[in-house]
Amino acid sequence: RGVQFIRDMKKQWGFDSLVTHNMLVLARAQYGLMLTGLSPQLTPVVNASAIRNVLQRGGVAVWMPLYLMREQADEMTSVHMSSDCIAAWLANHLKAERLVLIKTQPFFPNAGMLQHIRDGVLNPQFEQYARQIACPINILHKSELGCFHDMLLNGDVGDMGTGFPRDMSLT
Repeated sequence: RGVQFIRDMKKQWGFDSLVTHNMLVLARAQYGLMLTGLSPQLTPVVNASAIRNVLQRGGVAVWMPLYLMREQADEMTSVHMSSDCIAAWLANHLKAERLVLIKTQPFFPNAGMLQHIRDGVLNPQFEQYARQIACPINILHKSELGCFHDMLLNGDVGDMGTGFPRDMSLT
């Protein structure tokens, strides 16, 4: 809702993509703070080294992407830079072992990335970031958070009774 609110404000007030980007960064950081306030098991972090430190201690890091704030427009401020693109960018930056995307809209679980793009589940720019990472990419619906919880606890995606999460192929 926050993202749509900011996009609606952009339409109403006509500010540029840089302002929109920075407002979205702040909204994402606020959402992360809310999550960490609701669950003491989550640790707010602002950079890659803090993420690594929390993960090495066996914790769960919630990234506050404040260093993505920009003074001038660049690739990150594009209107097409979705949260999924940012997640793939971060996964590449961290050399992550796995990227899990949680989606609110329904999707076909066995579809590949290109089908998800055609269906509007992922934006077209996601492909460029996804192809830069070497780890598996999983996509879950928000109703499948129990599976995500099991994945975090067990570290294994093969024994999920519902078949989620499934690795998303790049085709």
